[in-house]
Amino acid sequence: MDVMGGVVLIAEKPEMPSDFERVELIVTPKTFTIANIFAVAEYADEAKAKSLASRYADLLETLHGSKCPPQIAYLGESLKRLCGSIYELTVSHFKPSSSKERHKVYVGLKFENSTEAGKRVLAQFESEIKQLEAEGKRQRLERAIKEQKMKGLQ
Repeated sequence: MDVMGGVVLIAEKPEMPSDFERVELIVTPKTFTIANIFAVAEYADEAKAKSLASRYADLLETLHGSKCPPQIAYLGESLKRLCGSIYELTVSHFKPSSSKERHKVYVGLKFENSTEAGKRVLAQFESEIKQLEAEGKRQRLERAIKEQKMKGLQ
């Protein structure tokens, strides 16, 4: 899966609470440098998704609220905190955009884009995309991602 010029990898055998189905890592497309980590849960029922998001927002607020100042939360975010002046700790609930999709709850840790570390990661994404394009590998990467998705449908 291609996200922001990066790749989403599904972690094999991750250690995570049983509430979540998978852990996704958003990585740069060439060196696979980790930029974001998300635990993901999906529900057909909106009330269950909202309950999980609320529970984890409360838990993380209790555990990290005194150390991580609040950030402006945007649509779907029930928690957004800046931790260590570098990372955003977030809890988000995304409603389905079609009847075939499910409600998704993401609990994540990512670089905050306006920090120096966040800017470096974004620059690394751009640099690696340019390198792949120059090497003619971007098309192969996109084809491999598409083929991987198709394998998952079988």
